[in-house]
Amino acid sequence: IGDQYLQIRAQLGTALFSLSTLAHGLHAGKEILQTLHDLRSSLREPFLFMVAGEEKSGKSSLVNALFGREIIPDDAPPAGDRIHIYKYGAEEQEVPVYEQFVEHYRTDTLLRDFNIVDTPASSSITHQHLAIVDQLLPEADLVLFVFSVTNPWSSSSQDFLAHISAQSPRNAVFVLQQCDLR
Repeated sequence: IGDQYLQIRAQLGTALFSLSTLAHGLHAGKEILQTLHDLRSSLREPFLFMVAGEEKSGKSSLVNALFGREIIPDDAPPAGDRIHIYKYGAEEQEVPVYEQFVEHYRTDTLLRDFNIVDTPASSSITHQHLAIVDQLLPEADLVLFVFSVTNPWSSSSQDFLAHISAQSPRNAVFVLQQCDLR
């Protein structure tokens, strides 16, 4: 998924550069030039994935499979009572931002282009978590709702989805994991 996204982003960047050059040559208005500049700048921002679901539903396994490498360590404790975001950093470290929010910096260069938010199990989401999710959701390029085939529609998942759907995420995907258990 990463290579395909980066190829498309490079093509879009080239097209926007050409369009900007053309707009300058045609003496386009400041508003058009600013819009093109903003679009080109936004291409350099990391793609933000948000992963939500119940504990042990396979969120980490899904993320790691999508990227073809271990982004969220298999031996990592469950998200528990915190929201975790994985980003690129020159050195590996964990930085608590709030009591309920931790930034993990990893040296994996893939994270220069992708940031991954791992939410707590929907059964342990608090009002503080929802406030953080509400801030991140408008920035999320993709929201993955992961459900285990053993209990796909728990009441806590339904409540969390009801809250999220009120925010109208731009791109949401529902994933049913662990089908081999049925």
